[in-house]
Amino acid sequence: MKAAPIYFQTSSGHMVDLLSPAPEDIFITDIASHLSMLCRFSGATRAFYSVAQHSVMVARMVPLHAKAHALLHDAHEAFLGDITSPVKSALVFLGDKSLAKLTAKIDRAIHAAFGLEYPAPREIQAVIQHADQVALATEKRDLLEYAEWNLPLPSPAKHRIRPLTWPLALDLFMKEYQNALEVTPSMVMAQERLRKTRFEKITNPKPERLKNV
Repeated sequence: MKAAPIYFQTSSGHMVDLLSPAPEDIFITDIASHLSMLCRFSGATRAFYSVAQHSVMVARMVPLHAKAHALLHDAHEAFLGDITSPVKSALVFLGDKSLAKLTAKIDRAIHAAFGLEYPAPREIQAVIQHADQVALATEKRDLLEYAEWNLPLPSPAKHRIRPLTWPLALDLFMKEYQNALEVTPSMVMAQERLRKTRFEKITNPKPERLKNV
């Protein structure tokens, strides 16, 4: 028996079925808006520091061909929130795999929406993971006053992080998205296909969906 849809309403009013997310319901403006208002580390930072700013930092540390994947590596958090690593580890210890399954569903839809291979090629995964670790080491140094982790992190970046307000982080994220579009032709083609799909949904609407936020 197929489960009933469970809809998440985005900041722009679009509805995303978390159990069966459709690429045409994924909008970059929603991702940018949500991530710019979402604080890293569940807010345990010296100042507000958004997932959007973190995503841009990672995207700027990888080769051009990996930029799009890097910018969107945490995009699922726009719909699921910033689940910290300790919480993820606790869920795994308790035998709960539901978060991992839900994350994979959202990630697959996001990658499809932007014409990106899912999962990303191993080489791209490797460079993003390294950049993410450098970002984490930098965030630990600059933003986490009491962080005492026994993690084998690489050296932090030379530059210091200056946390941005959410409007500035939103603008920064969208500019980096435009940069990614310029070097990732598959993203442009995917977005054009989605525009046609969305137009068809508007001109041939289905019965109104129940809203579960």
